[in-house]
Amino acid sequence: MSFFGKLFGGAKKAESIALIEMGPESVAVGLAHFKEGMPPVIVYAHRVPIAEEGGAQEAARTLATLGEQVIRAGAPLLVRAAGTGRINSALVSVKAPWQETTIRSEKVERTTPFTFTRDLLKTAIQKSTEAPKGRLLADEFVIATMLDGYAIKEPIGRRASRVSIVILSSFIDEAFSQAIAATLRKLFHTESVRLVAASATRYEALRAIFPHEEDYLTVDTAGSSIVTTLIRHGLLSAVEHALVTKGAKDAWLAAFTKTLEMVTKRYPLPRKIFLLTVDGEPAVLKQQIEGAPLAPLRLSDEPPIVVPIAPAQLTDLVRLAPDVAPDLGLELMAAFWRRAGA
Repeated sequence: MSFFGKLFGGAKKAESIALIEMGPESVAVGLAHFKEGMPPVIVYAHRVPIAEEGGAQEAARTLATLGEQVIRAGAPLLVRAAGTGRINSALVSVKAPWQETTIRSEKVERTTPFTFTRDLLKTAIQKSTEAPKGRLLADEFVIATMLDGYAIKEPIGRRASRVSIVILSSFIDEAFSQAIAATLRKLFHTESVRLVAASATRYEALRAIFPHEEDYLTVDTAGSSIVTTLIRHGLLSAVEHALVTKGAKDAWLAAFTKTLEMVTKRYPLPRKIFLLTVDGEPAVLKQQIEGAPLAPLRLSDEPPIVVPIAPAQLTDLVRLAPDVAPDLGLELMAAFWRRAGA
């Protein structure tokens, strides 16, 4: 769980969550039941493709229609699994181009060692963050706390002279986020609606899937958008976005290369790449990356190691009820909520 969860309420012993993934190529809704100490179970899932040209309005209309279908078909399944059809919260993962993420660091320094407390952490987190034009700050959570230069998983109560708190912020298109939140409150009768940038949910989920991986890239492709993130020494260090130019030769590879060039302005590139695509063709994209002339950017002649992420890799973290088809996006969201939600 993130420090936000620990500071502002903590996880419940049992709860039911509506999982909604909003992307330019599809909209997905799932219902998941969580019990303390057990993998969450997705009891219902449905994904509907949409025309990317329709933009945010088409995605919002699809959500409203799909949500009504979920209530009719999914609620009885949730009652069977949880004993009640009540939804405690709705988690919305918003993909590019309607989201972006930033990483910031808040510092607390004193001349003599001091005890790091929850109040100091709250004060640092709640410092104002300027949102990009047309976007709202939707969500923030702590991804690392450094005490005197060392990452500490449980820093509360420890003593240090210098504390650095690394915070991941999600910004969502303002009009889009307001429309989505209003639709979900009406559908599920809950005021607890959490919108998070997809790159944030993916980061936490992949940390759970690959806890021993320290240095890698993730490439998340949806429609005409590509989001490349860098994990360095186990911490999310860079997030870069690019749009695929329609009709251009090798457009996807050009956009991907652009994100790498932005990353290399600050950091060297690792060899391993985790590939995330819900509606694309992972084998084709893997082949493109492996065959691309990326050696000058990587400063190495060794080819990249490209690992497409598939639902089968989440079987220890997320369970599917009978007759529920695998859905990578929703399963990653369930893994995120289990690790950093609530």
